Amino acid sequence: MLLVDRAGDQAYAFDPESADIQLIPPEVESVLRASQAGEAVPEALLEALREVLGLDGDPEVVASEPAYDRWGVTVHLNHVCNLACEYCYADGRTSDSDGNVKGAYGGHSSVISDGVLAEGMEKFMRDAPTDDVVISFLGGEPLLSETRFVEAIRIIDEKASKYGRRPTFQLTTNGTRNTPEILRCLQDHGFSVVVSVDGDRATHNRQRPKAGGAESYDQVLRGVGQLRDAGVRLGVRMTAIRGRPGIEAAHRSLAQAEAEAVGFQFHMYGGDALRPFAQEERERLFAHYVAVAHAILDGDPGARKLTTIRDVLQDIATKNKKQHHCAAGRWSNTLTPNGDVYPCHRFAGMAQFLTGNVLEDGFTFTSQAQFEDNTVSSRVVRRDGTQNCALCYAHNTCGGGCAQIAAANTGNIDELPPFFCQETRLRVQAAVRALVERLVARPQPDA
Repeated sequence: MLLVDRAGDQAYAFDPESADIQLIPPEVESVLRASQAGEAVPEALLEALREVLGLDGDPEVVASEPAYDRWGVTVHLNHVCNLACEYCYADGRTSDSDGNVKGAYGGHSSVISDGVLAEGMEKFMRDAPTDDVVISFLGGEPLLSETRFVEAIRIIDEKASKYGRRPTFQLTTNGTRNTPEILRCLQDHGFSVVVSVDGDRATHNRQRPKAGGAESYDQVLRGVGQLRDAGVRLGVRMTAIRGRPGIEAAHRSLAQAEAEAVGFQFHMYGGDALRPFAQEERERLFAHYVAVAHAILDGDPGARKLTTIRDVLQDIATKNKKQHHCAAGRWSNTLTPNGDVYPCHRFAGMAQFLTGNVLEDGFTFTSQAQFEDNTVSSRVVRRDGTQNCALCYAHNTCGGGCAQIAAANTGNIDELPPFFCQETRLRVQAAVRALVERLVARPQPDA
């Protein structure tokens, strides 16, 4: 499906398969819009339009999946947290409840034992189809115990050496629990670290208070500074809650963060995921995304950190085509404190997606067919047959969307909630709009 839109008086079409953007005359625009609305268009005219737009018949989804060359596992060192983030997806699964232990995935607080970790790493390293492997740490808050973290690294190093694996390490943390020993460990093992920071002080403190209710922003910023001074590769990530004022300003403020990249996503569970865009909300976010895209195109180094738009521009520039959203359940699994294994960290606690337990004699880490088969070209995200992923102009950037967000909201890994699709398409629309506005504004050579 082509994206047909306007930048001022200039109509244009974006073809996601070729990543080509064509400026089109009004008569072509009207026919394309009619076709997208389901109106019958004479085949002769469609053929002429395909020729004008440089298309060879109907575009087909072409798989050019990024090559996954490293087997991965996410290790939950614990299921408990020292913050009480109001949107936490690990708190009661929907993040709408206040009576559960924060970061416990709807269960009880727990910490992984040496036995579970050793058995899990034994089987992971044994089963890995690649010598290069990725070990990611998550919680809860994985750095609540310095001793537990350092011992976990020792066990992983031992198992990796036994099987000749070369591990790369990643960590997601709230940034409040750094110690000199932890920082040395991060340095020595070349960690990449992501810290959750929800934009400016007011937004962050409202959404990410400490478990006792105190503010966490200043402590988190100190943690970011400690990680920066330790020389670790550092990124930050922001979560936005729909309807909150200042989302766009909070996001843009992170362009100044002392990090290499800034991730951004909306809370997408419950009503936040199922409620479609309101017009004002859509227009405000669209304007923000377009402004970020322009700043990136201007070479602003801070704006280039904002991966929400940068990655879309990169996908267009490289003609990238994704058949899967991520490696979950295929090239990556998650080990929880009691030894249970799930397709990814977000699925933890969802019994229907439990793949086994590392303490079972016959357990093996393996790719799962339901995730291998869940490709863009096979996806229909609404059971009534509408919104076929393969026909959506954003599918090469989306890759079919997050399977866990789909399952948590609709019960199916291939049926995404409305807002996920709308927000993904909005980012593509904004990136293309900025590119067209640059093209239209570019001085034309003299005839």
